[in-house]
Amino acid sequence: MSKINSTRSGCRDVFHSFLVSDATYDGDIEIPILRPTDKLPNRLISFSKAMRTDDYDQWVHFYEDDGGFERIWNRPNYYLPQLKKFNGVITPDFSLYRDMPLVMQQWNTYRGKALGHWWQAQGLEVIPNVRTADNRSFSFSSYGVPHGSPICMGIHGCVRIREERELFKAGLLYVIKVVKPSHIIFYGAVPKDIMEICSASNVMFLQFPSEFALSRKGGDRVMGAGYHGGFRATAGSHSHVVAADSTLVGNGKGFELRVSPCLITVAMFVCRAFRKSSFLQST
Repeated sequence: MSKINSTRSGCRDVFHSFLVSDATYDGDIEIPILRPTDKLPNRLISFSKAMRTDDYDQWVHFYEDDGGFERIWNRPNYYLPQLKKFNGVITPDFSLYRDMPLVMQQWNTYRGKALGHWWQAQGLEVIPNVRTADNRSFSFSSYGVPHGSPICMGIHGCVRIREERELFKAGLLYVIKVVKPSHIIFYGAVPKDIMEICSASNVMFLQFPSEFALSRKGGDRVMGAGYHGGFRATAGSHSHVVAADSTLVGNGKGFELRVSPCLITVAMFVCRAFRKSSFLQST
């Protein structure tokens, strides 16, 4: 719907043209362009959970079933006040299935960028989500994404099957070549071959475990960052699992495990108990 039609009396803006009223566009299908940011998420929470929490020191993501957040497109103004309470938002991950008609993939890409552009205009910190399907989607998936800025990619459930894994890697390589992101924030466990792509491209990455993985492990949200080979737990090995309340930080010069004072206290207690037990057994 054009801007003229959207302002005509009796004409409803059913296509939400107000989201892009002042947008500039990228590519032949005119995807709204987002502004770059240098902000990075400290923690992530899904949109569904974000609507019922009072812990706002985190970023909202949409790596969940489309049915859980389709309402954000239908009523963007309604949810804006709640989103403004958080540190930032990652643009919606509307699905791009390979068997979905291409025009629907393009429409879902447009919707995510349109909301992201509008949120930026409303003062929110926004990081673009980049979702690819097969090689037909690589180019328009990168439209509207600012170069040299952080991006997010959902990896959970996308690399188990070999064909899907190869397509994800191909899309990742295309995005790195075209967008040249400063950081890639992955939602879900990052396999070694994906780490190696980032390492070979000199791209810093952060990994957040999926809520499904956390529910299986009974852990809390943690953040890991890797560079030049990913997380180094021991020499020659890779790991994306770190203790709750700790952060594994990579800066290209080595890695440092930062542990909270609470964990240090617990560790000291366990060591003392172990030493006491060993002493009693020896006597």
